[in-house]
Amino acid sequence: MTTFEHAMFGANLALVTGWTRKQGWGLALMAALAAALADWDGLSILFGGEAYSQIHRVWGHNLFATLFLGAMVGALAYLAFLSHGVREKTRRWIKDLNPLQPPPYSNASLACWIFTGCIASISHLPADMIYSGHKEMTNWPVKIFWPAHEQGYVLPLVAWGDLTSTFLFILAMFAMYRWPAKAQAIAFLALLAVNAYIGFCWLGGGIAR
Repeated sequence: MTTFEHAMFGANLALVTGWTRKQGWGLALMAALAAALADWDGLSILFGGEAYSQIHRVWGHNLFATLFLGAMVGALAYLAFLSHGVREKTRRWIKDLNPLQPPPYSNASLACWIFTGCIASISHLPADMIYSGHKEMTNWPVKIFWPAHEQGYVLPLVAWGDLTSTFLFILAMFAMYRWPAKAQAIAFLALLAVNAYIGFCWLGGGIAR
């Protein structure tokens, strides 16, 4: 998956729970960030191709890193969105989130944000295992239990560069813009459509190895 698709997958996961009604749209924004953040290890390309091949899909793409980052992003975003100044800056950046309501101040709300951040962050791993490979390229396994285990896992069903999921998420974005009150239903349909497409690819035999 691309960074955009990861982010949209995370945002839609948060929206489909319906928790944004109480916690505000900031929860969906946080989930989008958490879902895409595992790709931080891709910055290793700055140190050359060899470093990139050894670090990307390893340092950030494992359960330990995603759980830690998801929890950290969830907690920090919750505290940030309690601030009126942060909400106003975010509202000006995304003008249609007006008003951007603050989340409730409670331990339960904090736990909700942390849990959502963790689930959104972990979603990056199976997504990269499925959206992996190409008929003319070697599959790139994800070492989900690193550093405890070096074994990599991959289930290449959808090829790199496939734009179908991108199109479905963009369509969902426009639908939510048009019917914001139906965001939960739209998010459900978007995730259902993406998973149905993955199933279609699986029935078709996936990516040729």
